[in-house]
Amino acid sequence: MSLRRRYYADGTGAHIVERLPAAWSARLGLDDQTAYFTRRIEIGAGPHPQAGYLHIDVDPNARHLEAKAEAWALPFPDAWASEILSIHALEHVHPRLLNTTLREWHRVLRPGGRVRVHVPITPALMRAYL
Repeated sequence: MSLRRRYYADGTGAHIVERLPAAWSARLGLDDQTAYFTRRIEIGAGPHPQAGYLHIDVDPNARHLEAKAEAWALPFPDAWASEILSIHALEHVHPRLLNTTLREWHRVLRPGGRVRVHVPITPALMRAYL
């Protein structure tokens, strides 16, 4: 979890968040309190992060960013995540890195966890993968 979220989640800064106007809270990425203690990861959220997830992206300016990392090198221990969500991000991974990326997601996902992938060009991506 990012230092920003940890500061507000552990209560040391909660009183500050409560006094912020909603627009400021959203701009600072503090409006999604459901993500404070989650083990759900969204990879490549960019400007449209889903509520209730920790957001990982390569863009340091992505909204609600908890960690800057490549999809194939996640900063989580083995079997840590309950869910991995990737919306329109996997198609940006080079085909040579797809196996590495999927193995990394498997490593991070706990047994019985779930991976949800949305890609706009599924047939083309699968041909490249095969």
